[in-house]
Amino acid sequence: MLLRDLIDCYEKVRSTTSKLEKIDIVASFLKKLDDEDIPIACYILTGKAFPEWTGKELNVGWSTLWDCIRKVSGVSEKELFEAFD
Repeated sequence: MLLRDLIDCYEKVRSTTSKLEKIDIVASFLKKLDDEDIPIACYILTGKAFPEWTGKELNVGWSTLWDCIRKVSGVSEKELFEAFD
């Protein structure tokens, strides 16, 4: 599964208010995945990294993610705020 494909799916889902269209978008995305990637994609699409029953958490907050994004992208704080606005 490519991150770009996941991001495209998120953007398409975000761009519509139609529940049926969202279902079609996600179904189309999932159909393109290898069988072993489908459960992982489903967790990610619901905002989870692991199944709830495992009790596992990443414990990575927005502050840490923010710093990581700035480090790998090389953008300024201002540019990052503008990108997320």
